[in-house]
Amino acid sequence: MAHRALPSRYGDALALLLMLGCSDYSLTGTKQYSGLGDSGAEFEADTGGWTEYADADDTAGVSLSEATEASANASINVIFQYVSFGAETSACSFDVAFYEPAEDDGYGSGGTAQTITMPEVAGTCAFTRFDPDDTGSGGSMTVLGTLDAGEELHATNADYDIALAREEAADGSIRYRWSGCTHDTFPFGQTLSLSGAGAGAGVAIEAFSLTDAIAVGPDMLQSSPAAADLVLGILPQSVTTPLDWEWSWSADFPSTSEGPVAMSEMFVLRNVRREGDRLLESLACMPSADGALTVGAADLSQLTPDPGDDSTYASAQLDARFSGAEAEAPWGQTLRAQSLVSVSGLLRLSP
Repeated sequence: MAHRALPSRYGDALALLLMLGCSDYSLTGTKQYSGLGDSGAEFEADTGGWTEYADADDTAGVSLSEATEASANASINVIFQYVSFGAETSACSFDVAFYEPAEDDGYGSGGTAQTITMPEVAGTCAFTRFDPDDTGSGGSMTVLGTLDAGEELHATNADYDIALAREEAADGSIRYRWSGCTHDTFPFGQTLSLSGAGAGAGVAIEAFSLTDAIAVGPDMLQSSPAAADLVLGILPQSVTTPLDWEWSWSADFPSTSEGPVAMSEMFVLRNVRREGDRLLESLACMPSADGALTVGAADLSQLTPDPGDDSTYASAQLDARFSGAEAEAPWGQTLRAQSLVSVSGLLRLSP
């Protein structure tokens, strides 16, 4: 797809959005949604850590129960993210990590920035004002484990065989990562099994197979704002005019061996000072129905419009999280895997 060149001031903003436009999508337990992000080598869609959205059954991401004796814990991150209102891919990843039950996967940890307030009721928004001189950072943008599960894992179904290769960091932490993740290869709308051979010296996770345990969300199709609404890839938006955001899905939602997936969505607007790229304000809104959201003028007007000198810019992002029902894992616990699909874009706020 050809992309129109942006003016340098917005090109810089897009570059920043690619680095700190995303959420810390830890899928294991409650994380905070930070105001600032530290992407490191990862793309970060929203600025900072994940907070628990209202799941249908109010449970955390990848959860491993204490009903039986725990021998390991696991995190599974399956993420696809767009920027430029769906015109460009910003993140594509499939990571797995194993660690001791008393440990954490590190995803979202270490953040020191002020956090974004999230609404708790569908159809409402929550506003946050930030200290523009806050120098705090967001948490880690990757999962890392301490337990070895062999050289390679495989996520499979009749059409896919995704190899997750073992990666070991300098500090000895381990994760399993898919190196061939692209839009054309991403398993949108698929249900996958996960298996590992568990062979080799020092392997802590023995051979296992989880049948139809991972449900990946379908592709998100952005329809509004449309390309015709943009000016050089940027959406002009008055804070006194409602903002409409509409989307659809490329396929039906998948199911796991334990039943249908639950889906939760959150929409976040961020207003950023260009100098120092400091977050000034945020407005987080929980859609009341899938497929359409209107941010009313009463909520939108809480954001400060640009004074006319392009000293600020804004970004908007819709996140959809898909979580499967809990399934038994061979290491004596229950596992619940999640995936995330999101679309974001840049705005210029005016009075």
